[in-house]
Amino acid sequence: MPITIIKTQGAMVVRRLRRTLNVYERRYEMSTDAMVNAVRCGSMRETTEVSKWLQAQMVLARIAPTPTAGTPSKTSSLSTKHG
Repeated sequence: MPITIIKTQGAMVVRRLRRTLNVYERRYEMSTDAMVNAVRCGSMRETTEVSKWLQAQMVLARIAPTPTAGTPSKTSSLSTKHG
């Protein structure tokens, strides 16, 4: 696969993840960073939907670690608890 196709597909994934984060931020009326902190300190339950929000944030932080306009000002990582 040519590199330009891979870069284009990567850019599309990044845009989709940022849109996903924006949808959750509007729905919950809080930033992604605030959600991560709320889950960490236990003031917000990690529901299925919140887990999807966390996953989108973690994937975006891995593939596009530099913040840009319209995204949280800093990336946060959170290891999710399972079990």
